[in-house]
Amino acid sequence: FGGSYQLMFACVAFVTLYFIYAAIIRSSSDWVISIYLYLCFCLYFQSFNQIRQMAAVAISLYALTWLQKDNIKKFVLWTMIATGFHMSVAVLLLILPIRKWKISLRNVVMYVLAGIMIYFAFPVLLGLFSNISYIRIYQESSYAAAASKTTILNLIVRIAMCGCCFLILRKNSVIASSNLSLFNSVVLCTLFQVCAVRFSIFGRVTTYFFVAYILLIPKVLQVFQRKFVRENRRVVRVAFILVCFVYQMVYYFSSAGASGGGYEIYKLLDL
Repeated sequence: FGGSYQLMFACVAFVTLYFIYAAIIRSSSDWVISIYLYLCFCLYFQSFNQIRQMAAVAISLYALTWLQKDNIKKFVLWTMIATGFHMSVAVLLLILPIRKWKISLRNVVMYVLAGIMIYFAFPVLLGLFSNISYIRIYQESSYAAAASKTTILNLIVRIAMCGCCFLILRKNSVIASSNLSLFNSVVLCTLFQVCAVRFSIFGRVTTYFFVAYILLIPKVLQVFQRKFVRENRRVVRVAFILVCFVYQMVYYFSSAGASGGGYEIYKLLDL
């Protein structure tokens, strides 16, 4: 970049937003809601700070659109390209064995049991993966903190989000069958959040799966709106938008969110 940090930031920002928009255009059933979710989840604000990882997150979301079409080669290809920005994105490949699992009560029970097992057996799991550089680097840092208020609250929110998606989608076989990879991605997000409660650095890894909500929630919202008469569907949409706005404000002004991270000092032009 010729020594220009402005040019470097501009290029990484372009890559990040390009792949976010490309994924939304390819797969979202409601572009406006998807972009709104990207903002409300504060992922845009995170891209100001965690520039490499958020570029990898954007490419991983694009990779998921290929997995939706069951194109494994292109999913793996784009995931590997994303590792050029941040190696941790390779964890996204864990979705492959379970990408077609049905949205059923039986599978949800299995996920719940897996979450309980992960929580209590976490020291054993951490020992197995202790030689991975990503774990070794942060094992003796503040990121190794366990059961912090932020990680527990995030776990509660993500369980609620995943549970709502399950309850709405399981009764609609057409929607469910075409979006299994997205649903199973957000389930993995929840399971990794259980790991984050025991070792907070895993919170960053959850983002690769959490971003699937940008494509999944618009479909869930459409299914939910069909339960109401046409006159009330707009009310449901407005209520959803307000709930997302509240979520953004709570996150933005929290000590662990955008405000606590100093994101408010960023500006478009340095004048």
